[in-house]
Amino acid sequence: MQTPLEVERFLFGIIQLAISIGGFTSLVRVFRGAGHELTARESAGMRLILEHVAATVCGALLPLLLFYSGLAVPLVWQLGSFGFSLFLLFQIVFQALRILALIRASDPPRHLKALLFHFFPGSCVCFIFSCGNVYWGSMAIYFWVLFWLLNPPCCQLYLSFFPPRAPAVKRPVAATPDEPPQPAPTTPTGGGGAGSL
Repeated sequence: MQTPLEVERFLFGIIQLAISIGGFTSLVRVFRGAGHELTARESAGMRLILEHVAATVCGALLPLLLFYSGLAVPLVWQLGSFGFSLFLLFQIVFQALRILALIRASDPPRHLKALLFHFFPGSCVCFIFSCGNVYWGSMAIYFWVLFWLLNPPCCQLYLSFFPPRAPAVKRPVAATPDEPPQPAPTTPTGGGGAGSL
């Protein structure tokens, strides 16, 4: 059985979008210079992006291959959802271990709240629905989870290149004739760029 043309175009569009995100991330890494070694935090962020991009491409290609192999339509989404379940379980466990390792190394993620209150809850919900879709075989749930796989890389890139604004720096306090001027407080900014969590 062949896949409908609309579904095929949609899946190829997802593949193009995922490859664009992965390619942009790789270009940023290249232009930062070959001599620049990634920190543990930057390496973890790059892995998060590239792992989700690879899973998105595989998740979009798999239905096309299964459709042309002659499998029934619900079975295609069931098998794909089983693959999503394994990947999301891997991400939930190993991203938690990566965060703990970074915290122990005194290099915690710069956006820990985004991971705790966005990435982990969303991944857990998608994991539950993917497990259920192994039984239901719903195309809508499959596409919803497929879209979610692009969410962490996009959020990672946005937070890396558009960090929160630093609080306004207070002007130095006027000094009296008998004491030197007080220096203005400084706020650490931290490094940016693709790959920093």
